[in-house]
Amino acid sequence: MKWHGYEKELVHISNQIIATLIKKGVQPEDAKDIVQSSLLKLFEFNHDISFDSLKSWLYRVSFNQFYTEYNRYKLMNSIKEKYLIPELKQIEKEAFDETYLLQALLDLKEEEFNIVLLKYIEKLSYKELSIIFNRSEDVLKTETYRIRKKLKKKIKELENYDDR
Repeated sequence: MKWHGYEKELVHISNQIIATLIKKGVQPEDAKDIVQSSLLKLFEFNHDISFDSLKSWLYRVSFNQFYTEYNRYKLMNSIKEKYLIPELKQIEKEAFDETYLLQALLDLKEEEFNIVLLKYIEKLSYKELSIIFNRSEDVLKTETYRIRKKLKKKIKELENYDDR
């Protein structure tokens, strides 16, 4: 698609999408980021989209990204509320800033994050996890223990770093 001459229309469509996202409760900065990411996808992949379907394509991509981010946020809160915060409170017996927990979770390797997700959110047994990850139950129990220990250590490091 040739973009020359469509800049004003793209700005207009982008502003409409931002306004719609804000009406749905998205923070203005997040709405702008979502639309910017959608436009970047449009330019980056140079989609062969007719000008007539451009508006609907941008809406669809923007809303899909919004829902993905929203579901990720819900997942992080679910992990925090259902498992990690109670576990850490029981062991640590002290309060901590939730941003430390989120940062520690984001620092996990993908496989470690998946183990935490499946074990503590989806409530899968070690037997079910052993089938998924093709490992023995004992190995998964050990890995789960190490992941919890890693999360606790990372949270302590983040707390100590901020105390400086």
